[in-house]
Amino acid sequence: ERDDTSVVFCRDLDDGKRPMVGTWYLTPERHVLEWTFTTTVFLLLLSVLYPKLPKYKANPNGENPLRPPTWLRAIAFLFFCLMIMYKSTGYSGKLLMIAMPCNVLWCLAFALSFYPNLSTHASHIICQLWISYTSLTIAALAIPDTSDLVLPFELPYFFIMH
Repeated sequence: ERDDTSVVFCRDLDDGKRPMVGTWYLTPERHVLEWTFTTTVFLLLLSVLYPKLPKYKANPNGENPLRPPTWLRAIAFLFFCLMIMYKSTGYSGKLLMIAMPCNVLWCLAFALSFYPNLSTHASHIICQLWISYTSLTIAALAIPDTSDLVLPFELPYFFIMH
């Protein structure tokens, strides 16, 4: 069944969402299919590979040597809060952009900084993920798409947070 009577004009879209329309090459059904497939493959690989990862033990005094210093935790807290604020007050659906690599890095930084009783092993895995995601944030800086940044100070935030 097709809904040919429902037309959405660009002028009816929220600010910031208009330039994104041209980048919607895949149908929502295709997005769901690809997300389901990749997530399933990832979870299967994770269940097979996780037990084989080397275990990193905590220091004898119980401290996590990979916990960031206070000033880095403050930066992680600030940028995590700004990310949540900008994503939740933007156009409808902008909150989903938290799944972008640069935002995932701030979520990882927040977890590494503030998750209670985080083991050294889990911290090590977060650091490895951080390293692998960093190249994707560099790509976002190399060819930035700032067309949907319409909130106050969102443009400088974009470049500073990357």
